[in-house]
Amino acid sequence: MKYGFIGIGTLAEAIIDGLIGTKLSVDSVIVSPRNAQVSARLAARHGVVTIASHNQAVVDNSDMVFIAVRPQVVESVLTSLKFPKGQHVVSLVAATSTQKLRSWVGSDTILTQAIPLPFVSARQGVTAVHPPTPEVCTVFAALGSCAPIETEEE
Repeated sequence: MKYGFIGIGTLAEAIIDGLIGTKLSVDSVIVSPRNAQVSARLAARHGVVTIASHNQAVVDNSDMVFIAVRPQVVESVLTSLKFPKGQHVVSLVAATSTQKLRSWVGSDTILTQAIPLPFVSARQGVTAVHPPTPEVCTVFAALGSCAPIETEEE
């Protein structure tokens, strides 16, 4: 599986560190260039991590894209990108409704929201996932455990 990350901060770094070394197939991890220091640190630490020249390159070279940007910029980031049909998009963005996210990433993607904590770097902790798509739950189960959430209200 090819994983991509748009927004590279503490949470994205924790997920990437946790992913490496799991039993999951991690063919590649491509990260956005936004936080050059963290991106460079990840690329130096893990041979499968590469830094994209721009966010669209992350989308274009990933099977599953994690969105880890601040709520204040998520709309401008997502509306500037074109997501292919059937791509898994995992939003880690707080306080943003599924309806808004869907309008920004398109109806042809597989959209999931997740609420992990930095403990995933040590493959510990519980991550809430809505809707609980099998592929995303598999990732977070490998990083601790997946708590499937059926409704947005939950």
